[in-house]
Amino acid sequence: MIFTFPKPNDSLNFLLKIILTVSIIYSFISLFSYLNIILTTHDFYTLYPLESILLLIGTLFILTGNFLIFILRKSGFWLSLIGALIVIFINISFDGIDFFQSFYGVEFQFLVFFLMIYKRNGISTWDIIYKN
Repeated sequence: MIFTFPKPNDSLNFLLKIILTVSIIYSFISLFSYLNIILTTHDFYTLYPLESILLLIGTLFILTGNFLIFILRKSGFWLSLIGALIVIFINISFDGIDFFQSFYGVEFQFLVFFLMIYKRNGISTWDIIYKN
């Protein structure tokens, strides 16, 4: 048939891939921002050199993990989770940032994690990844 309706789980995977694409773009922007801060020895880097490098590493983990989730690899979730935790804990360590502001930069990751575990017709993307 020319007109076929996608399976219900295909629309969920499509939404996950859109959110992953936006998150990857956002992570690239963050990665180049942190690289710029480090390479130009910005004032933030002179005050917080270790934190700047850890934010760069966390963003790199998130970026790599999202690429792996995009191609349905098991290790992508764990890399993204480690990267998100690094970014959250570094943001919490700054004095002027409250608890909810420490989640800036990882909002899309929580949406990705939710879409991975959300079950539609009894099957989630998480199940599909672990069946491969």
